[in-house]
Amino acid sequence: MKKAIKWLKENDDFAIIYDGDGDGVTSCALMQLLLQRMGKNVVRTVASPRPSLEKNPAMELIKKYDNIIVLDISLDEKNVKTPQLPC
Repeated sequence: MKKAIKWLKENDDFAIIYDGDGDGVTSCALMQLLLQRMGKNVVRTVASPRPSLEKNPAMELIKKYDNIIVLDISLDEKNVKTPQLPC
């Protein structure tokens, strides 16, 4: 958790990928509020359609933005190849 807090404090712009169900939308809204109160920018949010993170437009965020927050989506290293994330 300390690494995540440090990462949030050290960066200014974030993109959020979240599951489009009720708890995913709520997680995204709460994260946006937290980041705004910290003086950070949320540059883009994308709801990830089910069932696959690999085959949807949300993966384009990983190519465009350095600081990605993934909410309410399980990422399995065996199934999704992503760049090394700081946390």
